Amino acid sequence: MTCAAVNVYNKKLLDDADFPRYYNSSFIQTGVIFEFISNKDFNIQWIQKHSITSLKYSTLRKTNWSYTPKAFEIGCEDWINFVMSLSLSYKLENKMKCIMDFGKVSALFSLNNLIVLRILGLLNKEVVKKYKKLLPLTIDYPSCLIFAIAITPKVVFKILAISIIFVFKRDKINKISVIWNR
Repeated sequence: MTCAAVNVYNKKLLDDADFPRYYNSSFIQTGVIFEFISNKDFNIQWIQKHSITSLKYSTLRKTNWSYTPKAFEIGCEDWINFVMSLSLSYKLENKMKCIMDFGKVSALFSLNNLIVLRILGLLNKEVVKKYKKLLPLTIDYPSCLIFAIAITPKVVFKILAISIIFVFKRDKINKISVIWNR
């Protein structure tokens, strides 16, 4: 639901939505949905087999904030602030789980992606220092591992990534130049 382009909105939801409440949250569409359902008497069930899957075309270059300098600001700070601002009808334990699960479900804070963020120069010791109190709420890895990734020279991970592609994913050999040129 954090991707606005894949949501279908009920007209009543849009008419009743308190959009200003979620301005500058990075998750305005998710906020109005959760606000709308917060005091309704029903359950929501996610059925994966009916979920929309992402388009995957080699010529389609999709971009979003997760590979920009805003990755940690939005994925940690904005997400935590957004979830914690939701209605009190949502239990704290559920909010905390939601905060942690975002990085897992989106794969933003998977081990592989943390390495990609390091290769891109988006994860470094300054980022770890800036978000040190928020990282344990959003990333389910020990802080020492995150710090180790952040201080490891990017070239080490570039060589590792290129080796993996060369040995195990020969069909993706064109990615080598993309990785090396970062």
